[in-house]
Order: sequence, then structure tokens, then C-alpha cells
Amino acid sequence: MLKIKTADQLYNYCLDNRLGIFQNSLYNMLCKWWKIKHFRIIVNNLKPDENIYCVFTGLHSYTNVFEHRNSYAYAITNKRIIMAQQRILGQAIQSIDINNINDITLVKGGCLFLGRGKICVSSYKETFNVGVNLMFASNIHDSIHKALDEVLKNNQKDNLSNQGEVTEQIKKYKELLDMGAISLEEFNAKKDQLLHL
Repeated sequence: MLKIKTADQLYNYCLDNRLGIFQNSLYNMLCKWWKIKHFRIIVNNLKPDENIYCVFTGLHSYTNVFEHRNSYAYAITNKRIIMAQQRILGQAIQSIDINNINDITLVKGGCLFLGRGKICVSSYKETFNVGVNLMFASNIHDSIHKALDEVLKNNQKDNLSNQGEVTEQIKKYKELLDMGAISLEEFNAKKDQLLHL
């Protein structure tokens, strides 16, 4: 999980970790302002209990060098994948629930400096492609999978913790039943309620 929360920090994280932004590139110096605006949309749309695990940039809905929806910022959180783009007029934001992701694959092609990699994200509803420079493709792909593994591991810990809390609550109500403080019907109703939270 990333401890950073501002758009500038997310941009610098991408720059430092080679996640779609070239260091000292004239193109990226010119585009920095826009990319930070993309990240600002993500930051402004985070839910209170949502944490970012990975960020990167790329060309959205990428088919080839001439067919795409231009640069977007992406974030993998504990709840979803967020895709955001600041436009001259308005903005675009889309998200996919983390539980709806089927597969994320990497397709490489072309020479190292001119070639593009394609990150393919497949969900139950759709598949979309993110075009990234071939120099960053493997790094982005690995970072996404590492983030998803961490999210799944943390979600499993949370589920086990919640199950433990439910078990403790049921034990307390069972003690009340055994003492005669509540009826069997009240115990069963509480137990059903706790098991279906």
C-alpha cells in the first residue's frame, strides 16, 4: 500500500519507479501538468476506506499508435482499478471493481525504444488495453500483479478477522442463552443476523 495521497506524490512515484513516465524527457516535462491533473481526479474520487496500492500512466483504449484515447492515469486500490483523464473540457473517470477482474496480461511488440507494450485488463463486463512504452511494460505489469496480490492477501486477513469477531459475538449470546438472560428464539435471531452481515 502506498502511503502517498497527493497528485504530485503519485506523479513522482510513477517517475521514480518507471511506471509510464520518462525521467528528464522533454515530452514528459511538457505533459507533467496534465498527468498531475489526471492523478488529482483519482485522489479526489477515493472513498474514505480506499487505499492506493499501485499507480501508472498509459494510453487508454489502446489499439495501435494512432488509435487510443490519449494519456490516462491509473490506480489500483483495495476496492477497484480507477482510470482518469483530465480533458480541456471536463474529465473522464471509470472504475472496475477489483472482484470483477478476470485477468491482466502483457503483450509486447516492436523494438525497445519505439515499441509499445499493451496491458490487457479483462473483467466480467469488458476488456480494455493500456498502451505503454516497451521500456516500462514489464515493470508496470509486475507492479500491477504485486499490488493485486497484496490487496487479495489483505482482504483475506480482513475476512478472517471479521469471522473471528462474529464467532466471539455468537459465543457471548450463547452464554446469555445458557444463563437464561435471552430466549432460544432471541439467540437464533441474533446468530442469523451476525452470520449474514
